[in-house]
Amino acid sequence: MVHYILINNAGTSSAHPFENVKENMWKEDLGLKLFGAVNCSRESFKYMKDKPE
Repeated sequence: MVHYILINNAGTSSAHPFENVKENMWKEDLGLKLFGAVNCSRESFKYMKDKPE
């Protein structure tokens, strides 16, 4: 039996008081952590969906 997996692991650490976090900082953080995982998963799914179980 063969298993195909994708492990998404990306991130940074930047501690700031909530009131000092600017919109561009939120967008940058989400771009890396959320959309990085979404994009990798989307591309991997194209390959994995046609593989036998």
